[in-house]
Amino acid sequence: MSGFEVTDAPDRERLDWNSFWFAPRSTMVLAVIRFGVGLLVLFYLLSMGTQAVSWLHPAQSIVPTETVSRLFERSWAQLSLFDYIPSATGVQLLHVLAMASALAMAVGLWTRITTALTWLFFLSYLHRIPFANSLVEPVLAMLLAYLVIEPGGRAWSLDRWWRMRRGDELRNEASGTATVATRLIQLHLSALVLMIGTNRLAGEPWWSGMGVWWLIALPESRLVNLTGLASLPQFYLVNLWTHLVVALELSAVVLLWLPRFRLAMVAALTLVWGSLALLTGQVAWWFAMTLGLLAFLPPQRLGART
Repeated sequence: MSGFEVTDAPDRERLDWNSFWFAPRSTMVLAVIRFGVGLLVLFYLLSMGTQAVSWLHPAQSIVPTETVSRLFERSWAQLSLFDYIPSATGVQLLHVLAMASALAMAVGLWTRITTALTWLFFLSYLHRIPFANSLVEPVLAMLLAYLVIEPGGRAWSLDRWWRMRRGDELRNEASGTATVATRLIQLHLSALVLMIGTNRLAGEPWWSGMGVWWLIALPESRLVNLTGLASLPQFYLVNLWTHLVVALELSAVVLLWLPRFRLAMVAALTLVWGSLALLTGQVAWWFAMTLGLLAFLPPQRLGART
């Protein structure tokens, strides 16, 4: 009997590990993330307006490709599709195609193909104009990379709706690859949040409770003016706000993985980062991070059966 117990324990551990990574999981949460990411990418592309050639053309842009490669020491893995399009018309057509791909991905049209294309296009923009990247682009690139893995279109998509209209037999929308994509998002986001929290501790204002006040005092990007909190009674609130931000970010790497605290942590981080977005103007970053946090929600919260 003892021999059975010795050999059974590793088997049980392997089963738990395999379940963690590969047990079929509903794709509903990933469908919500896909929709939000697609819209954010589309917004990013639309923000260029009619200046796509001025930003992206390899020779006629504000910063030519040769200069970017020299200044940022781009490797072979950081090449961009725009490096190989010599005409302004070609750049404009590729820009329009990228926007169409992002929209199709968001609504779930030819989902697996358009998700992969959107990721490829988005990386081409990031590698072509790295000097214009902000906080949101790395988060979107990460989410896109993992959305390529999951079986796109099985839930809440035009692909699924069209198959239903044709009377096709629909597969169960749960999938093992959806679990892999979800776990990778969760792990990557946990590491990112921990990095953000520890990076704040590298600055003295966040230790002293002045970090949020420094953000309030910056007039360039804030969406709301809270300088009225400078008086002493309200200033204690700013100190508490500062320490709460750091405490939540440092504890999230553990509490997000505990079912008892998961929903509370998702809500708390969403609210705290939202408050910082009002001070910094980084609304797109807040939205992207919130989309990442959705990966921690159980699919049952969206009505999934699995």
